[in-house]
Amino acid sequence: MNLGTLHVCLQTVADTKLYQSGTHVGAAMNTIPLPVQNAVYNGLFATQKLDVAFTCRTGNCTFANKYSSVAYCSSCMDATAELKTTVSEEFYPDLNQSLTITNVTLQTEDGEVTLSRGGLDPGSGFLGLVSSAYSEIGIIRCDGASNTLDEDQTVRGYRCRLFPCLKTFAANISTGKLEERILEENHDVSATAETALSMADLDCVNNPEQREILKRLGYEFNETTRWLPYNVSLTGLSDPGKNSLYIPSIYDSPCKKESVAKFSDLCNGNKTTSKANEAVPTRCIYNVGLFSAMSLQNNLFTRMFTGTVRNYPNYQYPGFQGNDALMAIYNAGSGNGTLEDLQGIMRNVTDTLTTHMRRASDSKFSEPAKGEMYEHTTCVRVRWGWLSYAATVVGLLLLFFFWMVIFSGITQSRAQIQLSEDGASSFFSNSKSSILPVLFHGLDNETLKYAKDLSVLNQEKGLEKSAKQMTVKMVLSEQGWKLSSVDL
Repeated sequence: MNLGTLHVCLQTVADTKLYQSGTHVGAAMNTIPLPVQNAVYNGLFATQKLDVAFTCRTGNCTFANKYSSVAYCSSCMDATAELKTTVSEEFYPDLNQSLTITNVTLQTEDGEVTLSRGGLDPGSGFLGLVSSAYSEIGIIRCDGASNTLDEDQTVRGYRCRLFPCLKTFAANISTGKLEERILEENHDVSATAETALSMADLDCVNNPEQREILKRLGYEFNETTRWLPYNVSLTGLSDPGKNSLYIPSIYDSPCKKESVAKFSDLCNGNKTTSKANEAVPTRCIYNVGLFSAMSLQNNLFTRMFTGTVRNYPNYQYPGFQGNDALMAIYNAGSGNGTLEDLQGIMRNVTDTLTTHMRRASDSKFSEPAKGEMYEHTTCVRVRWGWLSYAATVVGLLLLFFFWMVIFSGITQSRAQIQLSEDGASSFFSNSKSSILPVLFHGLDNETLKYAKDLSVLNQEKGLEKSAKQMTVKMVLSEQGWKLSSVDL
C-alpha cells in the first residue's frame, strides 16, 4: 500500500488573444464601458486587486507550461534633468505691486507640460498632462512653500506611458490562491494609433512555407524570434478556426512596398491575397482592438491624467485640490512622489485592466491555460506472491478441517448405528450442554473398558440411552473415588 500518491486532473487559468471594449467609429467612440472604468479605478484606489479567473478543485494546481495573454503595461522614467525653469515678475495693478512667477516645464511628445507657481495663485503641487493616443503622461511635482525654487524645494519630473502589450506568465495555485509570475512583457515599439497592438506568435507558425511567405512580405525575423509585430486589423468576429478574422492593415499594407508588390501570388494591387492572409493562423495572432486602444487613451487616460493638484501653504494639506485620479497618484506609496511610488500605482492600474481584459474577452478567442491538479489519495498494489502463500496455507487448513469433520462424522455414525435401535446418526454434536459426559468421565478403569464405544458418541440422545442401561455405584480405587458399573 502506498500513501500520498498524486492524482492529476486538468485545470485552467484565464487568458485571451483578442480584446475589444465594444467601442466603434462614431458617437460611441467617447464611451468607455463601465467595467473598464471600474477596473482602472480599482487599480488607483482599491487595496485588493481583481482576481484572475481560474479553476482548481483541490486548491493546489501547477501549470507546467508558460502562457501568454494580451494585456496593458506601464513604464515610467525620471525626467528631472530635462526640466526647464523660468522666473519672471508680473505687475498686478489691483495690488499695485509685482509678484514672482516660477514656471517649470517638461517637453513631451505632444508639446510642453508646465507647472506655474506664484502670482495670485501660489499653490504648490504637480501637473499631469496627456494630449492624444499613445502620448506620454508628463508629470511635474514641486514640494515646498516658496514661489521660487531654492534649497528648500524638491522638484521632480517624470514621463509615463500606458500601452497595450503581451504578458507571458508562469503560475501555480496553492491553498486556493493563484500565484502568477510575469516572465516577460512584449509590445510593438513601432505601433501607431492605426495598428494598436497586433503580434504574431511564431512558435505556432512551424510550416517553412508560411515563414517564407512572411519574409517575402517584408517581415524580418530569425529562428529565435517568437513575437513578430504583425500589421493586421480586426474585420469582425468570426470563426477563430478560420483565417477570416484578420486582414493586413489598410493603413500599412505590405503590398504598398515595391519589393513586395511584385509578388503576384501575395499582392493584388495594394491588397494582400488570401495566400498572404493565411500565412499566420488566427490562433497565433494576439490583438487589442484598434478603437478600444484609441478610446482608452483619448477618453479615459487623457481625462484622468490631465489637471493640477495644488497644496496651498495657508492650509498645509498635502494634495489639497485636484481630480480624484491625480490625487491618488500624488499620495501614492510613501506620498513623497518618488519614482517607485509612481511606478507602483501605474502598475496597479495596468494589472487590474489586464485582469479585466482576460476575464471579459470573447470566449471564442480565449483558450484558458491548462494545468494539473494534485491531490493526496491512497493506492493499493497487490503483491500476488505473498498473497498466494497465505492463500495456500489457509486453503490447506480448511481442507484439513473439512477432512477431520468428515472422518469424525463417519466414525461416529458407525458407532451410533451399532448402539441405537433406529440407526440415526449425525455429524453434529449437542452433548456439550449435558452433564452426562462429566459423569461418564468419572467411571473407573474397568467400567471404561466396558463402555469404550461411548467415546465416539457426540449426541445427547445416545448418551442418555447408554446411561439408562447402566447402574453404577461409588467405589474407592487407586485413582480415588470413582463410579463403577454394578453389572460388571
